[in-house]
Amino acid sequence: MNNPLNAQAINWISQHGADAAAAAKTIVSTEAIILGLSAVESGWGGGDFVTGKYNNGVPINNFFSQHAPAPNENGTVTINGNYMATYASNAASATGFDMSKAGFLITNVQNATTAATTLQNAGLYGINPDGSKVANFVSSIATTTAFIANRIPCVK
Repeated sequence: MNNPLNAQAINWISQHGADAAAAAKTIVSTEAIILGLSAVESGWGGGDFVTGKYNNGVPINNFFSQHAPAPNENGTVTINGNYMATYASNAASATGFDMSKAGFLITNVQNATTAATTLQNAGLYGINPDGSKVANFVSSIATTTAFIANRIPCVK
């Protein structure tokens, strides 16, 4: 825990591992993939789609950058011209991800690179505003997922 990166991952797993494990079980994926994708998409929980910055201080809890309308959402907020789903919690966000097209697309996927590539090729994640692919999206998801996967045993 003296290493800030290890501490970040271990805290992330401690806070969201149970929700990720439940989500992964539903779509037959891995806890690490769910945790890795949500860590990248949410800025480890500090991003605009999670915090209340754009929602009068009320947390948005959108850990998977789901655009509204989205499954399991409890509301909608506009952020930089995009309609984003709001969720009651990380668990609700993970359930919404599972129920979404993205969750369906990575059902039975056990490899982070395959999951990220599938989501990017479908145009759901890792896409720039001009429609081009974010060059490091797949590697970022794969690296983050591997980093988290290696630390899950520390928490369990």
